[in-house]
Amino acid sequence: MYRYNKISEKLSKLTLDGYNRQDSELTFVEAKIVKSENFLTIYGAILPGISGKFSNITKPKKLDDGKWGNDPDFKFPVEGLEANPMPLVMIQIPLKSFTNDKGKDINPSVSEEFIAKKLLEDFGDNGAFEGMIDLGIDKSRIEKYEEYIALGEMGMPKANKVLSEFYEISKIDTLTVITNEILLATGGGSGENKNGGYGGKTYAPKETESERLNARAEFAKRFLADDWDKTKDFSVITFDSCLTLWDGRSHDLGQSGCQYMTDILKNILS
Repeated sequence: MYRYNKISEKLSKLTLDGYNRQDSELTFVEAKIVKSENFLTIYGAILPGISGKFSNITKPKKLDDGKWGNDPDFKFPVEGLEANPMPLVMIQIPLKSFTNDKGKDINPSVSEEFIAKKLLEDFGDNGAFEGMIDLGIDKSRIEKYEEYIALGEMGMPKANKVLSEFYEISKIDTLTVITNEILLATGGGSGENKNGGYGGKTYAPKETESERLNARAEFAKRFLADDWDKTKDFSVITFDSCLTLWDGRSHDLGQSGCQYMTDILKNILS
């Protein structure tokens, strides 16, 4: 599970719930990683889970009994769907144990430490990827993966099978929705916010309705056509050609991804 905090009109921050690591898969349509001194930050556009909803993202709330729990009325995202074709999030993964500026000790879990290291090995600082990661995976699965790796070439097939349970991603060369504006909203893409904290807020100016619709239309067309050539004006890509190609690609995203893109198209065409 992930806890939600609003960063700007375009961006939300997700924090892995250390007390509830169940249902912690996140599927990125596109993502960028940025390394800072203490964190590896992922900026990404995410798809909903199998249910077609973001049921693994919650918001903390002080309940009637005086204890903190999850807000039962919270639905993610509100701001994201209004301002973006897909919700944009940032996730900070600690790279090491340290004490932050508020005196709180930050310690990465085994799974966070493993995935941060793997992302840097596979893509490097400022690398981009798409696919699924699970920051809450049980450490026993990581240990099993490392056991198979230790066997050398003969263990690779089993190692890759275990790895795909919580880390199944591939490199992409072009980013469409993760823009410099998104990165600057959190301190110039340094991976830590402007006041040097771990979860502070900065706010970017709101987009106009026309800008929002254009952003949705461009992303939908490029996504459906799988055409990310930014030198090409997206308006020359027709929806007829997009929908023809869509039939051949829909199985890759599964039912929830298809339904989500259908909802986006309804918003654009309505």
